[in-house]
Amino acid sequence: MLSFFSILFGASFPLAAAYALGSFCPRRMKLPATVLLATGAALLSLVVFLLMAAGAANRLAFGIAGGVAILAALAFRRPWPVLSRPHPAWLLLAPFAILYTVHALAPEIQPDAIGYHLGSVAEALRLGGFSNRIGFYDLLPQGVEMLFAFGVAFGGFSAAKLIQFAFLVASVPLLMAIGKRLKLEPIVSALAAAFYVVTPVVGVSGTCAYNDAALVFFVLVVFYLLLAWRQESSDLLLVPAGLAAGFCYAIKITGLLIPALALLYLLWLRRWRAALILSACAAAMLAPWMIRAALLSGNPFAPLLNRFFPNPYFHIWSEAFMAERLRSSGVPWYWVPFSLTVEGRFSQGLLGPLYLLAPLGLLALRRPVGRLICAAALLMSVPWLFNAGARFLMPALPFVALALVMSLPRKVAPAFVLLHAILSWPPVTALYADPYVWRLQGLPLAAALRLEPEPAYLRRTLPEYQVAELIDRATPADAKILDLVGAATAYTHRDVLLFWHSALGDKWSDALRYALYQDLNPYQDLTGRWPEQSLTALRFRQTAPNLESWGISEVRLFRGDYRLRATRRWTLEAWPNVFEAPLAFDGNVMTRWAAWEKIRPGMFLEVDFERPQSVSSASLVCFRAEQGARVEFYGRGVDGAWRLLDTNPLTQVRSDPYLKRQAILALRRDGVTHILAPSGDGGHGPTGKDMFEQPKVWGVELLDQQAGQYLFHIL
Repeated sequence: MLSFFSILFGASFPLAAAYALGSFCPRRMKLPATVLLATGAALLSLVVFLLMAAGAANRLAFGIAGGVAILAALAFRRPWPVLSRPHPAWLLLAPFAILYTVHALAPEIQPDAIGYHLGSVAEALRLGGFSNRIGFYDLLPQGVEMLFAFGVAFGGFSAAKLIQFAFLVASVPLLMAIGKRLKLEPIVSALAAAFYVVTPVVGVSGTCAYNDAALVFFVLVVFYLLLAWRQESSDLLLVPAGLAAGFCYAIKITGLLIPALALLYLLWLRRWRAALILSACAAAMLAPWMIRAALLSGNPFAPLLNRFFPNPYFHIWSEAFMAERLRSSGVPWYWVPFSLTVEGRFSQGLLGPLYLLAPLGLLALRRPVGRLICAAALLMSVPWLFNAGARFLMPALPFVALALVMSLPRKVAPAFVLLHAILSWPPVTALYADPYVWRLQGLPLAAALRLEPEPAYLRRTLPEYQVAELIDRATPADAKILDLVGAATAYTHRDVLLFWHSALGDKWSDALRYALYQDLNPYQDLTGRWPEQSLTALRFRQTAPNLESWGISEVRLFRGDYRLRATRRWTLEAWPNVFEAPLAFDGNVMTRWAAWEKIRPGMFLEVDFERPQSVSSASLVCFRAEQGARVEFYGRGVDGAWRLLDTNPLTQVRSDPYLKRQAILALRRDGVTHILAPSGDGGHGPTGKDMFEQPKVWGVELLDQQAGQYLFHIL
């Protein structure tokens, strides 16, 4: 078990290495220590990326890289940061400093952190580099996670939390530096920094292994450097500005907005050379992640924009569904401000009631600097339009805070910020917010100091940890587990694949769901017949204009009563989703070819034979729910001409008692060995319950259950 001091070392070592790298920026640039830290952190993240890509990511490699950076900085007598006198307004932060530090030191329990943020880090450290698995979170940029990996190698997961917390802390002096550049009174910048830091969603996100606080920090760095460049006309400042802007994308895919806006700003000023410098430096940060995504999936923007870069790994429909789900807050538009500021549950975080007064910040528009700050706040809010979670507003919050404090009378502003701090204190927040809102709870001091052992704390507070222990205890090291729940992958040592992360996961979860609900949505055969003739290809074309979905589970071809068996020489074609056309010929009705996007007339599935075949009928296995489909059967003769064979296929409902077993066989064929399923009535709960009640029908064996979740072994 890692000690308290190991955790501190694990966080401070990569931060010191990052600052050492940043300290090599030319001294004549006169950059604040926070900007040097940001520049070095971006470069250190790139170094870790290269180690990951080379399969050499381990404690020794990190130690050498970090040690060389620090020793070089000492040898060349690079400047080290000097603590400045804190502003009196920061006294408001003292209670929060204690609260946040304790939570940052405590074992990780936040959902996304124990899932993909630290799950990917833990797996990479086990493998010594990136996993080749292609899933939603596997291909997202992981710039901050590279820094996490460095820290976790020496200090465990709490080291990663402290690194994120360090970026939150560094945002405070950085806001002061921005205020100085804007010629604001120090009290304005100090109060704005305090207003931002004590915001509830900032507190919880900035003290766990998420990446939002880091993104805010780097956004502020870019803003500061562009201000400095405009005031000093030194294109040299655009080098760290470009690195920080590109790293915003490496942190979070929505961060692509930052280099785009910075570039547009320079182009608007017609500073072509400056635009070229910034673009080149930003590309150095974002290109590695795009190249990796392109090499693995064929889509440089994976897991998004799959319509423009079709690939077999992500479905267009799944991407559209997820985007729509993330955009929706689940409440009427007029309730959104209240949900974000007071209620908090549906906005996945809380800003605090005083943000309802954010429109007062528009009074800052009376001054040129106020117009700049309001414009920044508005532009930084754009990502929230694509994800309604409160933390996606965090890049805008420092600018909102600046505009608000600027607009208030100087005697009122301190009381205003103090009231916000009081309303943001967790016990007070509990009085008005939804009880299930995402926020800090309690003060886990014993766990933070490791007086309470980490496993004991996790077992007591995190049911997902108990499930992770079950997975490691009950499955072999080479297990491949389909996760229908959302396991704490950071705490497991197994290959766990979440059901919605990829086209493969869609296929597996659909097979289980269709098998479970076969009585409500039975299969049917669409059989087309024609006089027996020699054909070189068959095409099944859908012509209905208003069909909800369309797919073909299995294609069966006949010459009289004799069924033709597919061979590897047959060539398959489809529009769209040609990648999954083989699923309609794999002999398992629980796997299927489907369009996976909005249905349009003319979509088709086609099979070309290696030589002419005598064919008299074809049977398509489809869902009854898709009976609105109007399928035309076409054949291509030996003369190369296409002919319409049948436009009115016979429909007959199928009855197959072995569909559940076939669904499991489809998973087993792809190497899945275990299934983690929930109980209950929601989501995949009915599937887990049915497997629990009828394991022999499914072909599974219950290994154990924990925290309302079942772990099955596929027989």
